[in-house]
Amino acid sequence: MAADCLTCPTPSATDCLGPSRGRGCGPCEIVLGPEADPRTATLQAVTQDGIALANSLYEMKGDPEIVLAAVNSNGRALIHAWPSLRADEMVVMTAVAQNYEAMKWAAAELKNDREFVLRAVTFVGAALKFVAPEFKSDEEVVLAAVTPMSGTTEHRSGLRRGRYNGADGYALDHASSELKASREFVRRAVARDGRALCSVSAALQVRWSLLNPY
Repeated sequence: MAADCLTCPTPSATDCLGPSRGRGCGPCEIVLGPEADPRTATLQAVTQDGIALANSLYEMKGDPEIVLAAVNSNGRALIHAWPSLRADEMVVMTAVAQNYEAMKWAAAELKNDREFVLRAVTFVGAALKFVAPEFKSDEEVVLAAVTPMSGTTEHRSGLRRGRYNGADGYALDHASSELKASREFVRRAVARDGRALCSVSAALQVRWSLLNPY
């Protein structure tokens, strides 16, 4: 008996994040033998490559264990999870820890939750890019985003950041223009991480350095 495959439900090539992106969906990656259990096969597949979640059965995308394994492997897999799981703090934090861009697909309620946003940007500063606009003008939130975490790359919850996915001064890029135009605020950000100065326009850097060098 020939093996079956789980039909890829991706609606369009532009939504596909797998190897066939831009060319339409290719062959499914989750292949089942005659005695295979779909859930076990899916869990194994997404553990190896989170984007395999795109090719899973619809109900698997609502399975917390499967989705958590997928986003732990590849944060961008969050786009394929059920809306209820895109609103789950642990799932989203795991995804963002692996890839800050996952914040883009988090539920609006999380992107508008100051407490959650503060925790997320403290761990992964670049996630500031995708939070609600008011937090990009929130001094505490932005300073948390630009402050490097000391020593370990592990979050107190046990999460690990993906490579080059930490909090640092470059996150100031995503702050509001008002904060980036504030000399006093930029001074505070640079004190946390000198790389924050790279996010300020050259004209302001020159003007401020002439008046009062950092």
